Amino acid sequence: MVNANLCESEKELAYLINRDSIEQLGKQTKKHGAKLIFFSTNYIFSDPLKPDLPQDRIDMLANDIGIKEDAPPNSVNVYGKAKLASEEIFQDVDTNVLIIRTSGVYGQDSKKRNFVYQVIGNLLAGNKMTLLTDEIQCPIYSIDLCRATLELMEKNCSGIYHVVGPEAFNKYTFGVKIAELFNLDTSLLVPMSSEELKLPAKRPYFAALSTAKFRKEVPEFKFLDVSAAIRDWKSKENKNGKILPEF
Repeated sequence: MVNANLCESEKELAYLINRDSIEQLGKQTKKHGAKLIFFSTNYIFSDPLKPDLPQDRIDMLANDIGIKEDAPPNSVNVYGKAKLASEEIFQDVDTNVLIIRTSGVYGQDSKKRNFVYQVIGNLLAGNKMTLLTDEIQCPIYSIDLCRATLELMEKNCSGIYHVVGPEAFNKYTFGVKIAELFNLDTSLLVPMSSEELKLPAKRPYFAALSTAKFRKEVPEFKFLDVSAAIRDWKSKENKNGKILPEF
């Protein structure tokens, strides 16, 4: 249950799905000698010190200012708190668990649920889309997340790893980037702050994760930036030259 706003209004269900059911899975994997891989979220963190860097795009590899695995969690929304509760349960139940914290996953999805699809769908329909200017995170291409997970599995890694893309954006800047890559109308994207938008779930201002631990474990791994990831996505999904499947 990844919709942070829905988790606020359906708190009991959010904990049932994101914590209680997963706790049972953790007990079973330990009982049967299996290894559990759990995908967690940057939303377990909230509002560390604002970095003194440009807010349009932050090169996270050149400026290693991201939140590290041992930083104290301080989530401000139900979704993050439920995911953190699962992390803590797993580490108590089974020290062999692999926890991968990530954020903003995008890429091919038959149900078109991720942010890139949302931006393209709205702009192709001529709809305005309001996007936050004060939530900074590192989106990651789904294929990179899969590749990174396989690398950690092959090395039989356990514990917590941050696996995110190499750039940090706010949602508005990320949306503009997507629109430009697909030659869509950026004027339909409306920048707005969290205070103005008044979303049910509070968002962290800065929740960009550091991948330093992962890169030390897998030094040869190369994350794709958004431009390269979109080019790769297009080449895989649109051999006939179309932008993406029709909306």
